[in-house]
Amino acid sequence: MGSEGLFDDMGGRFTARLRHHQTLTHTSPGGGRGESISVRSRLGVLEARFDLEVLDRLHEPCFVAIERVLGGIHTRGGGDAGKAYLVYEVTGVSPTHYQMLAMNTALPTVIRKEYLNTIYEGWGVSDETWVDVHCAPTGYMVVEDGGRPVFTRSSLVPLAGAPAHLLSREATRSFLCVEGGVPIGTILGFDIELTVDIHSLVKYHAGVFGFTGTGKSNLTSLIVRQSLDAWGGDGTVVVFDVAGEYAVNLADMLATGGILYSPEELGDVDSLLESQTLPETLESKISAEQLRAWAGGLVDDGRVRPLQLGDEGGGGITLGFLLDTLRGYKDDRKTGAVQAAVLIERIRVIASEGGLELDVPVESLPAEARGELSEAISQTLGGLNDRSSLYTDLSAVLSVLEGGGGRAQGVDGGSGANTPESVALQAVSKDAPPLIIVYTPEPRDARVASSRFISRLLYLKKHGYRRRVGVVLDEAQEFIPYDTRRDDLTLQSSLAVESLLRQGRKYRAHCVLATQRVAHLNTNALQQLHSYFVSTMPRYYDRLVVAEAFSLNYEVLERTTELDTGQWLFVSFKSTKQRNVPVFIQTPNNEDKVAEWFRMVSS
Repeated sequence: MGSEGLFDDMGGRFTARLRHHQTLTHTSPGGGRGESISVRSRLGVLEARFDLEVLDRLHEPCFVAIERVLGGIHTRGGGDAGKAYLVYEVTGVSPTHYQMLAMNTALPTVIRKEYLNTIYEGWGVSDETWVDVHCAPTGYMVVEDGGRPVFTRSSLVPLAGAPAHLLSREATRSFLCVEGGVPIGTILGFDIELTVDIHSLVKYHAGVFGFTGTGKSNLTSLIVRQSLDAWGGDGTVVVFDVAGEYAVNLADMLATGGILYSPEELGDVDSLLESQTLPETLESKISAEQLRAWAGGLVDDGRVRPLQLGDEGGGGITLGFLLDTLRGYKDDRKTGAVQAAVLIERIRVIASEGGLELDVPVESLPAEARGELSEAISQTLGGLNDRSSLYTDLSAVLSVLEGGGGRAQGVDGGSGANTPESVALQAVSKDAPPLIIVYTPEPRDARVASSRFISRLLYLKKHGYRRRVGVVLDEAQEFIPYDTRRDDLTLQSSLAVESLLRQGRKYRAHCVLATQRVAHLNTNALQQLHSYFVSTMPRYYDRLVVAEAFSLNYEVLERTTELDTGQWLFVSFKSTKQRNVPVFIQTPNNEDKVAEWFRMVSS
């Protein structure tokens, strides 16, 4: 595996042994969910010889390998005992002097000062100094086979006194990087490009979690670019943008082949520019004239289009209203109760097979569903007395269905009206644009648009449309909150997103969530993510939620509080070479691509 070998002893400077192994428990009372969380973490403590270069190196992300003698059951073929190395990730260091252990505030000031002088002068000189190295198990061990490292899953614990070694740069590359994969960032502490299986990263859904200013939209935009590159023209990404950040972050892609939909009035350059957020770090790289030219091109090319959402939840005859009406006839045993019960079951089947939301007006249903519902109602009418109240009610519904309406035509594209359903059909079509941004600054509108789009998308996928579709939900707490209600449409959007996360990968429909408040997310949805990026999250409870949801060692997660903008803790069950190994990375700056494109088109 090269001249470095499996370990890096830093020229003989690094020598360490395991002092002990412990289990820590972290607990927090309810923080947004009204429930406490308790997370247990295993941790090893090494005692390393004090050396300033070693101390500085251990402050950077790194891995250590602790020797472990194996019994016959753990060796290949069950032969004689062998030796392996358990891989741990360093989570913190603490330089220690022997006299520190005896010093406390009860000592007189003069004696404390004498102790402190002795301690300070002893660093690097006295044999009574060492470094406590805290490290978390990765769940892997490594053995050498023919000069190359072989990593396998292991639940073994190391033995006290066992020697420990720093994993070398090349061994770390072999441990984490997928051969022939797509680079998503540079591994901090090693200057190695982390390569992953980008198809698996997107296929099994991903999350981007970080506080305001950590670069969530920047990183998510990079994931969008890499996904589309990997799909090679056989895919579309649909971004549901609440904060107006993605039109600029993906300005080049939007101008050269994308479409921006919005229920807002964005038909002129000024209103379009005022609605979108320009990152401060881009202000010095893009002039106002360049932005106006870009926005003008979008408007002139017809890439900014209105989105009609209708009046969902605001009255009218919806599937839910129709079902409630029929239940009234059934429960009160009125004339036609039996027919009402039969029709209820037929409507449920139609809604289930079509992935339909119950708060969608019947005239806005897709053509197939309208036809099936009309047929079911017509057959029911044939068995009713034409003087009964149920006959009158169903006749009114049938007239609405057969009358169609502008929104109903818009769903199927007949009138040219743009609805979430028509956008879903566009996304799976062979001539679909690679990028669609749905800008909905009002959270309620965002929930309406996303739930209807996802329901229609899954319906189309189940009926044979194979084109890949990626869905990005920015400010995900608006779509899948922990507490949901029907009146603000959080229940409907949460159920739709859950369906996408559970069923999507079977139908080439994928999802990326970005949020700053993980504690406010639907737990069922959160646990469907197989890859996630975590940056600084100031709230202790948020960090515990991530640790609990993804079985992540909290001591590793705690280090995210030290990360700078663009630095992330990346963990994946599917896309990295080893499963669920946390790695700290510096991701490329998406704004560099945007600025370069503006320079190119302006020259």
